[in-house]
Amino acid sequence: MPAPVLRFLPGCKFLSSQKLFFWNSKVLRRSRPHPLPLLCDALCCLLIPEICKRNPLTDKRSPLSWNCKRNLHHKSYQRPEPPAQTLSRLIVMVGLSGILMVKGTPYVNMNQVNQEEYLYGTLLSENVIGVIHDHYVTFYLDMDIMDGSNNSFVKVNLKRERTSPGYSPRRSYIKAVRNVAKTEKDAQIKLNLHDPSEFHVINPNNRTRVGNPVGYKIVPAGTAASLLDHDDPPQMRGAFTNNQIWVTPYNQSEQFAGGVYAYQSHGDDTLAVWSERDREIENKDIVVWYTLGFHHVPCQEDFPIMPTVTSSFDLKPVNFFESNPILGFPPNQEKDLPVCKAAAA
Repeated sequence: MPAPVLRFLPGCKFLSSQKLFFWNSKVLRRSRPHPLPLLCDALCCLLIPEICKRNPLTDKRSPLSWNCKRNLHHKSYQRPEPPAQTLSRLIVMVGLSGILMVKGTPYVNMNQVNQEEYLYGTLLSENVIGVIHDHYVTFYLDMDIMDGSNNSFVKVNLKRERTSPGYSPRRSYIKAVRNVAKTEKDAQIKLNLHDPSEFHVINPNNRTRVGNPVGYKIVPAGTAASLLDHDDPPQMRGAFTNNQIWVTPYNQSEQFAGGVYAYQSHGDDTLAVWSERDREIENKDIVVWYTLGFHHVPCQEDFPIMPTVTSSFDLKPVNFFESNPILGFPPNQEKDLPVCKAAAA
């Protein structure tokens, strides 16, 4: 559970270096022992006038009058005589939203907002700034294509080739270059719009009728890459975001991309550390790790209830079937039958 967030209503000030006393009951009665003698000299004179300056519920001046006196020689205090009414409140707000940082000073108007506040977040409401942050999810894919544990990872690069002069009116065409990853570092992928590629997980020991290895391909959708330095402590713990695709040999002890204990770790038990061994992955029992995410710059529409944000990727068969598998399904209705029929005699 996150630590409680303490928010003081307008009119109350908190001295962080002193011990704060507050009253749980709404009404202070004269018969109840008063905690004022427990406060130090400075806190007595500073805290009480600020609490009594205004009513925190109505935001109006309170008629409450306190007599805070002290005797410097005998250290005795005169007991105040408050009427039976609410003096102050401390509201404890406990929550976990992922984006909110509660500010202790209310903004009366926008002229009081320093432009530097916008460097790290957006002012969403009074006292609330949404800080810029990221979201990442890593998927562990132990695929075992076609009843076989030995698989390979293939990066299919799409390349532009120039035509020879005089052979065609065309000037260029596209070809696919297939590269089978030999070791872990060969399979570390940073997605790049200007380097179009497909990413296949195949079983080289099982082929279709025409000779293609059966497999599946990973189809990325919208995702993001971390902007933090690699030696930044949060990034060291989340080093699995350094690449969008990783491939490792299967190891029962390597099941969590951030390690078994990710919180406040030193980053010495992560996917990035395991991959430094650069183990062989060709025609082995392999695991594919896919990391997706997005950067989040909060806006006012995210507060107080944030709408759902989605991101995804697809796994699609590639040469896994001999033909389109939909051809084997019967039509649901008569109108779905083929249009061409034998004419009646």
